[in-house]
Amino acid sequence: MAGKRIFSLLLSLVLVFGLAYSCLAQSIRPFYNGSGNVRAIINNSSYSVKAEAVSSVTKITVSGTLYEKGLFGIYGKVDSCSSSSSNQYCTARSSYSLKSGKTYRLDYSATFYYSDGTNETISNSQYKNT
Repeated sequence: MAGKRIFSLLLSLVLVFGLAYSCLAQSIRPFYNGSGNVRAIINNSSYSVKAEAVSSVTKITVSGTLYEKGLFGIYGKVDSCSSSSSNQYCTARSSYSLKSGKTYRLDYSATFYYSDGTNETISNSQYKNT
């Protein structure tokens, strides 16, 4: 009988803390505080990462890493590029000849530094089959 009471008490505590956590999560501000936009382009002979910010930024850094799918489906790094800018636009590009019949993945990211001292990073991946 005492075991059931202890179990009931523990279950009640878990439910109360779960509800409290849900309520607190409502007040968390969104991850992105600006209006940054990042896109990547993979061509047969080059790739690029372009970032653009609409709101006031003091700096943008972009980077891209190109991977080639190899044996057993494992991606190996083949090239990378990066750039930074102190205005609303930033582009990093590199030349790399893609091999026919291969799959490539471009991992890219951009970090936006805002005038109020905050920053945000947006990351994504893009794939291309040749």
